[in-house]
Amino acid sequence: LRAVVVSLLDSTDRVVAQTQLAQSEALHRSLVTHLPDVVAVLSPDGLVEFANRGLGARGPAELAGTAAAGLFSPEHREAAAAVIQASVATGQVQDLQCTTVTGVDWHVRVVPLRDGRDEGRILIIAQDITERRRAAEALRASEERFRSLIEHTAEVVFRVDLEGRFTFVSPAVTRLIGYEPRELVSTLLADILEGEESRDL
Repeated sequence: LRAVVVSLLDSTDRVVAQTQLAQSEALHRSLVTHLPDVVAVLSPDGLVEFANRGLGARGPAELAGTAAAGLFSPEHREAAAAVIQASVATGQVQDLQCTTVTGVDWHVRVVPLRDGRDEGRILIIAQDITERRRAAEALRASEERFRSLIEHTAEVVFRVDLEGRFTFVSPAVTRLIGYEPRELVSTLLADILEGEESRDL
């Protein structure tokens, strides 16, 4: 007597779940890959496991397996390591501004991954702030030049708000009407003009 036992298992649900998982992972990888910021995952021992973009001439694949400390300029490596260690130790998100080995200024957010499977791993989100820093420095330099020019001119230069109160008065005001600039800040321009008219009379 010969018998054949056939067992049929419905694997539809498993196949659907695997397909959905693959699609979800592909979507998330696409999103991360096209982010303008640098996104990287570090292993507990500080090695790059994943990076969505390269650094300088090194592509994402070349960064995998390298020490994260090597991404930072020598003068910022110690501070970066301290921030990463603090994030791991406290479980708190940490922020750092630093420069990379390629001279790019970064604002770095360090996020500890703590979902059991990722214990000890670190998510790094780094935003290039080079142009923002340069613009801020240029603005500061321009303001300093402007202030120096105003403070040394013979004419009175002032700024008032929408209510007509002084927010800035140049030093030349002292020679002209006897007030120190700090005395006039927050004073109404109309009050000063009325006082001057009364004194002239």
